[in-house]
Amino acid sequence: MTTPANPFDGGAGWGIANNGNTWVAVGNNATSSVCIARSIGANNWTDSSNNPFLGGYGYGIAYGGTRWVATGINLGESVSIAYSNDDGVSWTPTFTPFDVSGVGYGVAHDGGSTWVAVGNNSDNTKCLLNSTDGVLWMTVANNPFDGGTGYGVAFANSRWIAVGDNSGNTVSIATSTDASVWTDASNNPFAGGSGRGVAYDGSGTWVAVGDNSGNTVCIAYSVDNGVSWTDASDNPFIGGRGNGVAYYSGLWVAVGQDTGGSVTVAESIDGDSWTLSTNNPFTGGFGSGIAHANKWVAVGSNGVTQVTVVTSTYGDAWTPATGNPNPLDTNNTLMTVDSSENPWVYTTDNSILVGLDPSGVVLYEKKILNRPIFTQFAIDASQNKIYSSSVGSNDVYVGTIAPIISWSVYIVSPESSAKLTRLVLSKNDTVLYQIYTNGNIYARDAIGNSASLNLSGILSAFASQDPAYPSAIVVCTESSGTYYLTTITYSSGSPTILGTVTITSPNLPLNYFTN
Repeated sequence: MTTPANPFDGGAGWGIANNGNTWVAVGNNATSSVCIARSIGANNWTDSSNNPFLGGYGYGIAYGGTRWVATGINLGESVSIAYSNDDGVSWTPTFTPFDVSGVGYGVAHDGGSTWVAVGNNSDNTKCLLNSTDGVLWMTVANNPFDGGTGYGVAFANSRWIAVGDNSGNTVSIATSTDASVWTDASNNPFAGGSGRGVAYDGSGTWVAVGDNSGNTVCIAYSVDNGVSWTDASDNPFIGGRGNGVAYYSGLWVAVGQDTGGSVTVAESIDGDSWTLSTNNPFTGGFGSGIAHANKWVAVGSNGVTQVTVVTSTYGDAWTPATGNPNPLDTNNTLMTVDSSENPWVYTTDNSILVGLDPSGVVLYEKKILNRPIFTQFAIDASQNKIYSSSVGSNDVYVGTIAPIISWSVYIVSPESSAKLTRLVLSKNDTVLYQIYTNGNIYARDAIGNSASLNLSGILSAFASQDPAYPSAIVVCTESSGTYYLTTITYSSGSPTILGTVTITSPNLPLNYFTN
């Protein structure tokens, strides 16, 4: 059984990927009874319902279309590739040319109908396979890693790039345009060693990681679509090896280990110059896999195998998975966020926005990178917009929901001293209400009309769910220990009190109105 914070307790994580909703990690725990685990927030992990690599290791993982594909090896050396059609819950082994004493190490999908897996068979004559569905696998036309092993593969910019080694360690990188015929790179940055991982930045640069014979080159980059390679100016893993690399929004992050495991994560803005992460999440061990989707997630093992999954907001400072079933860590400050479609919550410490359905099931997560310290939110999910205020300002800002948001002032505060305490968006997304500490409630419609009214003793407010009044809000107030719910509607450019009811039930807790 998986430890929620440490799915591969006593072992190591080897690969990690995300399909936009679910994280799937591969590796092995101490007994190799767990080789695949899944998580929504990358903090609380659950092992798969069955283990296709039982007694062995999971090494590679990728998602394509509606299917997950994992690579590895089981105890009997009869399974090297397995697939899942239910978001990583259950897995089906499939026969491949790697089977019978072979190993699958890496796998990738091109976003269309082609898969490529790398590894080796028993005599190392088959190191790359391709497939149109992730189930039936064929040997490629030629094997650039003949006599050796394929370790990593990626597809981007109409190009497949695979990394590994051949029998004489003279080839570590090969490219293909059709996933069948492969061409050696014009030079070998990892001569005498092997390539282990590779990734693309979306704008012309590939980065590969591995090691050469003297462990002096562990990172190399290419700007001609993988044809030729240049050693990186810095080698954060000197004396060791680079194992994995990924890119997101201007930042490269590589994982591996130097001599002794004092460095396991490094970052770069250009793939050439590298700096060490703020802290070393796998001290005494190694990092082996890295991916980004709303957050950075790395897998590996520290020296005592008690940390196998770590997360980071910016790729510099890393935190071990918490094991908290709620992706909002308990150490974070929670804020309720208004949304007309689903409730959202926000954490000020790691800036996660989480959408929940009415039963509390997590639907989606958004991580906001470039943000001020927010005090209030309102989210228009239908238009993919987010409205916010921040500490030190009563102005309302607007941006597009994305990991990196371009903020602009939407409403200049009409109040000189009162504090903005609440933003509420109407259910039909047409009216944004701003509520201030002096009781003033301003309503602004989509074309810029704005008007106000005043209520005293305001505790909270939320969008009306009454279909007859889709632009209305309900405001909770208190006076002399009595609670009231007032419905405010908006029409003809002006907010109007529709009616007020008194709350007489003594069993409703105060936080029912103030959350």
